[in-house]
Amino acid sequence: MTDSLNIGQVIYTTLSQDADISGYVGDKIFPVVAVSRSDNNLTSLMPFIIYQREGMTGRSTKDGVYEDTAQISIKIVTANYIQGIEIATLVRHLFEDKKIKYENITMCDTQLQNAYEEYNDNYSAYVQSLKLNTKIS
Repeated sequence: MTDSLNIGQVIYTTLSQDADISGYVGDKIFPVVAVSRSDNNLTSLMPFIIYQREGMTGRSTKDGVYEDTAQISIKIVTANYIQGIEIATLVRHLFEDKKIKYENITMCDTQLQNAYEEYNDNYSAYVQSLKLNTKIS
């Protein structure tokens, strides 16, 4: 049995260990929601990344589950539109069609399912959202 519910740790580790992504966001990579360390103003936190597992389904045989498929959302929040596109492109290439191993989790066959963008008036922020599907074994 895999530790599929811990896929967020694979996402975090992969993002945080990439020099290009760290060059943009430093250590500002958060699960589910961004948290400002100094105040409640997310504007001062930009650019940053939020990731989350949005769903998971298992494949099994009579012997048990042998593979899970997870739906993952990665949001890149920036004050500059072009910068958001640049980071989103790096994130996509970091995961898509790669085999990533972390402890007892292997993530593979990752594909972009959807990408959309929005502007958040509350924080004057551009948000690039990537939706990925990945197999976990």
